[in-house]
Amino acid sequence: MQLIPQQLLTTLGPLFRNSQLAQFHFTNRDCDSLKGLCRVMGNGFAGCMLFPHISPCEVRVLMLLYSSKKKIFMGLIPYDQSGFVNAIRQVITTRKQAVGPGGVAGPVQIVNNKFLAWSGVMEWQEVSPGVARPLGDPCTPTDSGPLPLLMPPPSCPPKPRPEPNNRSKRWLPSHVYVNQGEILRTEQWPRKLYMQLIPQQLLTTLVPLFRNSRLVQFHFTKDLETLKSLCRIMDNGFVSGVAGCVHFPYKASCEVRVLMLLYSSEKKIFIGLIPHDQSNFVNGIRRVIANQQQVLQRNLEQEQQQRGVRREQGSQSLSPPARPATDAWLLPPQMGG
Repeated sequence: MQLIPQQLLTTLGPLFRNSQLAQFHFTNRDCDSLKGLCRVMGNGFAGCMLFPHISPCEVRVLMLLYSSKKKIFMGLIPYDQSGFVNAIRQVITTRKQAVGPGGVAGPVQIVNNKFLAWSGVMEWQEVSPGVARPLGDPCTPTDSGPLPLLMPPPSCPPKPRPEPNNRSKRWLPSHVYVNQGEILRTEQWPRKLYMQLIPQQLLTTLVPLFRNSRLVQFHFTKDLETLKSLCRIMDNGFVSGVAGCVHFPYKASCEVRVLMLLYSSEKKIFIGLIPHDQSNFVNGIRRVIANQQQVLQRNLEQEQQQRGVRREQGSQSLSPPARPATDAWLLPPQMGG
């Protein structure tokens, strides 16, 4: 039997469904070996049993799965043996060749009883405190271009004169982990994800959609200073703290279009929320950003009006006061000739 991460078998779902079920029992002569097998397969591995070609039976392969809830081993014997064997070979070959920028090659990793589902790079723009435009402003495109997923066509106010070093592009190698037994289909995820920082207080209307989400855990590696900076930005509390809106490009054929990244300072972990209702969540994010743009526009117009009033008052105070017409009766009468 060859142990294979269950995550790699997500593309074989139709072949699994068209299978005959059989239950496996293992004797308790070697209890330690049985416990070890349960522990390994409970951490997200399946057993692939290959039959030798010299065997005259019709079965060439079967899959062994372990249910930690029911404490049983189930065997799946696909009816389409030839198609399943070819699919298994393709999965293993693809896994051996899958080495991308920032990715992880070699055996699948398990950290804190969580299963590695994706590895790549996360990129975002960090805004310094002196920047006039707020975090999460959709009128400011990233280096990868504007964010079409989150961009309603707002009428943005004129941008102030750019300040030196007010924005800096940051990136970190990223890894996504899921719980034991869960499968997250990430084979179509891009190797680089772009994150937009949004004030948490703007997301209060999306709380119901947050609750109906799948949770994953993010790990960031290598650059400790950049990681500390990200933790500091996202750990400013609900009023001034920010959340990360990670959007997927349209060309990506995966089902996920957006996920939210939150930081828990208490547990020192990054949590990713993948809303089940992706369409409504994207529309909700668009409404939030559009409403924020309207607020910014009104504030800017009020500020410009106040500046205009102050300038007008200042110009009046600098000019000499005009003599009122009622002062004429104070002049002495003219003497006749």
